[in-house]
Amino acid sequence: RLKPEKPVKTVMASNINVDGETVEKGTVLTYGITVKNPAPDTRTITITDTVDNRLTVHDTVGGTMTSGSESS
Repeated sequence: RLKPEKPVKTVMASNINVDGETVEKGTVLTYGITVKNPAPDTRTITITDTVDNRLTVHDTVGGTMTSGSESS
């Protein structure tokens, strides 16, 4: 049975990767998580990640916000 590949996280600001960097207050960040399913069948995959409490989430494209965590 094939397992999904390890998720890949990206944090971008103005199309620049700022993952792990310090950014100015008010900077809009685009946070993405990508996972690939190598299996031929459709699967439901749940990804949970804690969002820093200093950030405000404005949109969860394709995901949901639950108890301060981004899930999709």
